[in-house]
Amino acid sequence: MTTSISVILPVFNAASKLHASIDSVLNQTFCDFELIIVDDGSVDDSLSVIELFKDSRIRVLRLDKNHGLIYALNIAINLAIGKYLVRMDADDVCASNRFDVLFSFMEKNSSVDVCGSYVTRFSDESVGKLMSYPISDVAIKAEMVFGSPLAHPAVIMRRSALVRYLPLYEEFKHAEDYALWVKLSDFVEFSNVPISLLYYRIHDSSVSKKHSSVQKRSRLSVWKSILSKMECSSSDSDLETHSWLSDVKQGLNLAHIQKLQRWILMLKRANSSSGYSDEREFEKVIAKRWCRLILKANIRKVDKIRLIASSKYSVPMLIGFPFLVSIIFQN
Repeated sequence: MTTSISVILPVFNAASKLHASIDSVLNQTFCDFELIIVDDGSVDDSLSVIELFKDSRIRVLRLDKNHGLIYALNIAINLAIGKYLVRMDADDVCASNRFDVLFSFMEKNSSVDVCGSYVTRFSDESVGKLMSYPISDVAIKAEMVFGSPLAHPAVIMRRSALVRYLPLYEEFKHAEDYALWVKLSDFVEFSNVPISLLYYRIHDSSVSKKHSSVQKRSRLSVWKSILSKMECSSSDSDLETHSWLSDVKQGLNLAHIQKLQRWILMLKRANSSSGYSDEREFEKVIAKRWCRLILKANIRKVDKIRLIASSKYSVPMLIGFPFLVSIIFQN
């Protein structure tokens, strides 16, 4: 027996948000799916919330203790029978047409194995800004050098293309999605559809806030992996510099910027010689990050204008001009 989509929903102590999440899955305009819920040893009322739903498409696996997200994801994927795997988090909410749009896209684009979408941030108080991501495979792989280019809870994945890489998720705690994209980058084609199909909840217990130090260590390990693929040697100091570019760090001084210029030159040479990502797309990614870093730097306005206008990084005018205007009128 098969189905079109297997929805993977790991749950741990998410009772207060879980009902809305499950409800948004079950009320999709696309109906041919199974919903695999892994209750990862919750000690709140999560299981009681799950049991409120009487729907034959739901499969529940109750773990006797908390094993962590990576374990829960891998065990759910092993149980899945769908042609496609769709990720979902216990505190997020799907747009009603999410599965319809993603399924149609994957059916029409057989070369694509992993596809995400834009997401809209929200909280209990308000709906926040739209989060956009690169669209094409070459743009995604260029962006991947610096950070995760897909929103993990928004993706759909072609199961047949991924089974050879099981277990999919490895022990990069709180950066398992980024590590997965890097792991697959040599073998699969990526895409993002340029519309928002998921409402991504922001709250004080989100991973980026609650586990920032652990996440940072995992990201450093992922950066080492991707720089190794680019045949670019990296010291701890280099990785710190890379983090400035990846996180668009605020408050850099001129000494930091000079160090960053040297690192960018190394990155460009490594990318060119290794052929890791498309050179034109890589230039664009660096140009955007460079401009934003300079805009946020703790340096004089005249130096900001000089550093962007005379950039060695081939900043296109369509990128550079708006940033120059921003600097001129900056308070």
